[in-house]
Amino acid sequence: MDRRREKHGGNITEKERQAESLKDSVLTVVNVFTADRLYLWSDKLAGIEEIELHVLIIIERNPEAILKEVREVLGIPNSTLTHTIDRMERNGLIKRVISPRDRRSYGLKLTKKGWGVRQEQDRILKMVITMALDFLDSDDERATLARLIGKIAGRMDPSG
Repeated sequence: MDRRREKHGGNITEKERQAESLKDSVLTVVNVFTADRLYLWSDKLAGIEEIELHVLIIIERNPEAILKEVREVLGIPNSTLTHTIDRMERNGLIKRVISPRDRRSYGLKLTKKGWGVRQEQDRILKMVITMALDFLDSDDERATLARLIGKIAGRMDPSG
């Protein structure tokens, strides 16, 4: 008997049954949207790592963020962030700046190239999402999907 069955006295809950039936479909969809695979849709994103795309998004959404906050959002060690930021700076995507909010800390600014990568990432994501929505049969189905994904994302987002 597996652990789930032991946990529930031999019974799998309906939610667990639903999760099991959705698992392969969710993995298929997630695989298409995974940031480190976006290069398949655009040469402009080739060579850019998933963590770098996340850093660009964080900086865009919170231009005043200091390195410590970026690290906390990503949930990575200092050494990983330092290595990532060094690589991004060498590749001309970002530059370190003294934080106007806390002059003892560094912040990050997107360069023109960094902004271009973010715009390309958004363009590709919108294109892929549009293609995915084309698989649905009606505006009602698309609206329901958008509402449900928004609800899930809102509850998963640690920032609020």
